[in-house]
Amino acid sequence: MGLLGGGAYAQVLSPNPNYHIQTFNNLYQLNPAMAGSNNELTGFLTYHQQIISGFEDTPRQISLTADAPFTRTQDVAFGGSVYTYRRSILQSTGMSGTFAKKLTLGKKWHTLRLGVTAGFYYNSINPDGVNIADPAIARLNNKIQPDVAFGFNYQLKGFQFGLSLPKLMSFATVQVNDGGSASALRISPLGSRLVYFFYDAEVNPRWSVRPMVVYRSMDNAWSGLEMNVRALYEDKFWFGAAWRQQFGAAAFAGFKAKKLSVSYAYKAANSTQWGYANPAHEVQLGMYLGRLGKVKKVARGGARLNTNDSFTASRVRKSKSAEVKKPGGAKPTAGESTATQKQTEKLPGKSPDKKPTTKLKVESLRKGESANDLAAGNYLVAGSYKTEAEAKKEQARLKRELGKQNYEVKTGYHSDKKLYYVYVAEGGMEDVSRRGEELKKKKGFGKVYLLKITNRPHGESLE
Repeated sequence: MGLLGGGAYAQVLSPNPNYHIQTFNNLYQLNPAMAGSNNELTGFLTYHQQIISGFEDTPRQISLTADAPFTRTQDVAFGGSVYTYRRSILQSTGMSGTFAKKLTLGKKWHTLRLGVTAGFYYNSINPDGVNIADPAIARLNNKIQPDVAFGFNYQLKGFQFGLSLPKLMSFATVQVNDGGSASALRISPLGSRLVYFFYDAEVNPRWSVRPMVVYRSMDNAWSGLEMNVRALYEDKFWFGAAWRQQFGAAAFAGFKAKKLSVSYAYKAANSTQWGYANPAHEVQLGMYLGRLGKVKKVARGGARLNTNDSFTASRVRKSKSAEVKKPGGAKPTAGESTATQKQTEKLPGKSPDKKPTTKLKVESLRKGESANDLAAGNYLVAGSYKTEAEAKKEQARLKRELGKQNYEVKTGYHSDKKLYYVYVAEGGMEDVSRRGEELKKKKGFGKVYLLKITNRPHGESLE
């Protein structure tokens, strides 16, 4: 066994196990506020191994996390993690649980997430062959310490900014001194900090890019900057590059198939850390297990979408209630009724009032004017989204969840509403309604509804 020395950044053996190259996949591990941010039950198993020529017991991290939203509006989430983290003479093993709350700040895709984590970790020291200069290090051996963390994440459309305090309580760790000796070091409460921001940019309907910057510090002991950028294709394939101050550059790639994902990262060998070649390998397995319970449909960032409560729909309801009545309660004449109907038909994006016989909610629209709009017909809709990237992500999730249950999950656009609809069936009203009532009985599909699109000139139905 050997002790690694040299280089101010590497002198403190941090007890925080939340450094992984592929943090973009598992933001919960970076910040407790991000528990439930994938809008389904997800789990990640990550193995990170650093290799330093001539040394045994080199840094290794193994972590397992799981998190999910638990309410119908997906504004409350829970998570949990277990990990083991070895670096030089110090090894920490811990477990924790997380509670997170999401607040919608008045508008869709404008949210604030808060999260708190509580747990414990166990330190063990293996001083074999190492000069232990400080007897306080011995007191760290076989010791259980409480672990509390807090974080928040602010989102405005594609931009997100977060702050995490991984150690809210004072804690002791090991500092490597010049000359190969070691001594104990105590970090003050709130002394460990992590700040990040990233932006999700949609390049085109199939590709999106996420650049991300992370800054970590621990009192005056060390600090470092990290940057990574990921390119994502239809929520199925991704690749990118990362860089960490004094640790060097890395490349990564991965793919997702149904409910599982696999991602690999390799950090190139360099001599900036400890003065030795230090390549690293990281493998991450992801599990996407679907939503828990009945869920209200949400838009990007968690804002609720009520497709039957739009501004246009409210105008139609007012128009219907404004029919002229004769004195004494007499019904309006045929001419007056026709005039009211024509007023309703003039409203943008709405078809004439004709309610099909179904137990599902129905949204009626005229066909949009764009050539790429959904064709006239009847659609069983699972959700609607402002961006195509978010719709494609939901489409991929539904394909995994519905599997081979004879549902063909697709995405379509409506230019008047400026929304992308994710639907699982289309066809005649009777058939789509029947399938919708069957699907509604499944967990997580209690809010499916019918979208009825008619042609513009006369508003005829294509049933």
